[in-house]
Amino acid sequence: MVFMLPTLIIYTFVVGLPSIMTLGYAFTDWRIGGTAVFTGLNNFRKMFDPTQWVVWSAVKNNLLWMVLMVTINITLAIVISGCLLNVSRRARQILRVLFFVPVVLPRTVVCRIWMWLYNPITGLAPILRQFGLGFPGIGDPATVMYAIALVGVWCWWGFPLVIFLSSLEQIDPVYYEAAELEGANRLQVFLRITLPLLRATLIFVFVLTIISSFQIFDLIYIMTNGGPGRASEVLSTLIYKNGILQFDAGYGSALAVLQLLISSVGIAAYIYMQKKGMEDV
Repeated sequence: MVFMLPTLIIYTFVVGLPSIMTLGYAFTDWRIGGTAVFTGLNNFRKMFDPTQWVVWSAVKNNLLWMVLMVTINITLAIVISGCLLNVSRRARQILRVLFFVPVVLPRTVVCRIWMWLYNPITGLAPILRQFGLGFPGIGDPATVMYAIALVGVWCWWGFPLVIFLSSLEQIDPVYYEAAELEGANRLQVFLRITLPLLRATLIFVFVLTIISSFQIFDLIYIMTNGGPGRASEVLSTLIYKNGILQFDAGYGSALAVLQLLISSVGIAAYIYMQKKGMEDV
């Protein structure tokens, strides 16, 4: 506890105290620079007002982002990590580094690269159209979330890949040798051996991806600023625009509470699975 105390103090003042203050300000009418006035549930009533369609559009976009990140990232990471086990150790180390590079790249750099690729005049779209192929654009409200999600997958999937690959390397080969002697095919080996032994890692990555998907901000704010129109608006961008740009910190705090409640579903699922012993391997 003595060694942990400095970290706990810093965490309390940097994360814990602001979180409690945000919860309190959610029930006030507070303009930055002014005095916070308690207004009860007015901010939440405003949020649930049918005319505030942009809030629920942001929630829908957050949920869409979560589904895309969970399904594509985890599936891609499991498949590629399994394929990397069939190459030499040196080649595996090189590929692991190459796949992980987008994770550590500054998001501003990533966004600028992809905004150039999405340019309808000088990007990939004119080239692909010559071959009869379409390319999602960030200027179309119907495809903007999928276009940004492609960027999100590119700069995130290397993280679960490294985790899954490390877990696969720790599985005792004797299980696979026994399965081969029993005549099991690759699908049976994956479903009956690999997947159960990856259960703890899979649950961890699944919950982490859910939580991070509700914190998405940088990619969307830099690439589209929530546009075109409000088609790519998410809760994080709404919190920033209301709480910082429009100085309505009370309403911005209420939106932050809504974001916390929705993202807490992933944390609650993780705790439930842990209590039920679903992580035991």
